[in-house]
Amino acid sequence: LIFIDGGHSLPTPSLDLKNSKRLSHAGTLIVMDDYCLVHGIHVMKAWDDAVKKRVINQIGDRRYLEIINEGGL
Repeated sequence: LIFIDGGHSLPTPSLDLKNSKRLSHAGTLIVMDDYCLVHGIHVMKAWDDAVKKRVINQIGDRRYLEIINEGGL
């Protein structure tokens, strides 16, 4: 599992994906934080471009999913 919680300005999200892909292997899941219009427009563009170019294979879509933990950790 690779979790990306990086910068929001280009080219950072694209570079984060490129580096994550280089470090991944068959079966690795890549999750990218802040895929949203509010403050992640460049994150969205980087992800969508990588999917379109088949750099990554998107297996699910959980846009705008928020997880609330009321009980703490």
